[in-house]
Amino acid sequence: MGLFMVYVGVMLAFATQYMCVPNFEAFTAKAWTDLATDYPKAAEMFIMNARLLGAILLASAILILFTVWNSYRKGHKWSWYALLFTNILGWGSGLVYHIVIGYAMATVMMIIGVILFIIGIAVPAKAILGGKASK
Repeated sequence: MGLFMVYVGVMLAFATQYMCVPNFEAFTAKAWTDLATDYPKAAEMFIMNARLLGAILLASAILILFTVWNSYRKGHKWSWYALLFTNILGWGSGLVYHIVIGYAMATVMMIIGVILFIIGIAVPAKAILGGKASK
């Protein structure tokens, strides 16, 4: 799940138009070129905001990877709860966002992320929460 977030963060930061133009076109039913031609500063701000989102997502992914690498794999209960709540917020809001804008491919990608999250949090839950994991 953290690696998937790294991928999406890097893509948003460095392949911004590839990731965001389909969202814009799905939501507005207008061509990106129309916005870029008619309102170049608005298009530029849209891209800058998406790049910022990519950087924030990348930073969050790195934090998740370090948490998983250090505490989660050792079975610390706090890390399980931290990953549960932060990922519900992150994946849930991302899924709702893509459903609302109506971009099917991104919605499918978010569903894949949610499924990976559920598997990643559910498989070790009994061992971590039951106290059987190493401390």
